[in-house]
Amino acid sequence: MTQSTPLNVEVVRRHMGDDAARVDLSLLQQCASTNASLLEQGTTRDMLSVLVCEEQTEGRGRRGRNWISSGPRSLTFSLGWRCMLEPAKVSGLSLVAGLAVAEALADLGMTGVRLKWPNDVLFRGGKLAGILVDMQSNADAGLDVIIGIGLNVELPDLSGLETPETDQDSLAPAALSQGLAQPDRNLVLAAILCKLIHLLDEFACEGFAPFSDRWAARHAWAGHFVQVRMDGMAPIHGNCLAVDSDGALLVDTGRGVQRVLGGDVSLREVN
Repeated sequence: MTQSTPLNVEVVRRHMGDDAARVDLSLLQQCASTNASLLEQGTTRDMLSVLVCEEQTEGRGRRGRNWISSGPRSLTFSLGWRCMLEPAKVSGLSLVAGLAVAEALADLGMTGVRLKWPNDVLFRGGKLAGILVDMQSNADAGLDVIIGIGLNVELPDLSGLETPETDQDSLAPAALSQGLAQPDRNLVLAAILCKLIHLLDEFACEGFAPFSDRWAARHAWAGHFVQVRMDGMAPIHGNCLAVDSDGALLVDTGRGVQRVLGGDVSLREVN
């Protein structure tokens, strides 16, 4: 295991340069969930709230899974954003967050980072990072949007953990240390936050449409045969195409192209 640099708020802010003035950044040694903590705390219109935690005890992944957060082996944080968009206009936000992670890592020299719809960041076919977006109405008649991001800095220790047989769409883990020599968590966090700040500014004005081609260029499963499962609906099988201007996945079922929006969705590759 590579010795990981301790997280330090002032070091992160120095790496961010002028963008540091846009965020209220806090560090905790332990919490139940950074998303839950920011939802309880609420957001403000003037600043982006960022909470980074060394260890989450009740971190959540998609579809109710736990997200393993193991101190220096991982980087776990949430960003709170107060926006004045309607809920329907926020579709595609998890894709923008994934794009921010991929592009920030590319700026740091990590090549080959790919994206899996709707909220996974992949490297060498394994899951490098996961994204969870929560939202609630606020007093300004807008939305408090919380973007939770968890990255593996080192490969997690999975010994003693059991994967349910029904969880077939889970991917093997990947880690920053496989693509970056001596990954500095402070630098990685700063790079992702800077990228997120500027992408959120653009998203607030123009929605997902300006990002669709950039996301598609990193689409890991483009052209692959997939199964899409949604609670209460029959599975969809077909050829995985691109995403549209709202961030919906397009799947060619052979009887036409079906549009799949985000939500509690499971996407798996079918051989």
